[in-house]
Amino acid sequence: MLLANDEDADVRYALAENHNISRAVLNKLEGDSNPYVADRATKTLQRISANDLETISWRSCRTA
Repeated sequence: MLLANDEDADVRYALAENHNISRAVLNKLEGDSNPYVADRATKTLQRISANDLETISWRSCRTA
């Protein structure tokens, strides 16, 4: 979580791009003062959610 508070917006942006980071960190970055960091965190969360739905659908098909 320390990197989410880094002074360098480029560091926070790189963190916001990482889909392996916890949702708690991404949620924090959504409120970042830098609009590019905040937007990237939002898009990463959306991508994670879409992947979760795809995985759930695929698993449902396998068990049917």
